[in-house]
Amino acid sequence: YENNRKMRFNLNSLMYKKVDPEAMDLL
Repeated sequence: YENNRKMRFNLNSLMYKKVDPEAMDLL
């Protein structure tokens, strides 16, 4: 369960990087 959440967060982070690298720094 916890691992699943981490993987989802990582995927979201990667998508965020593609959309807006600067926004990623705020996370």
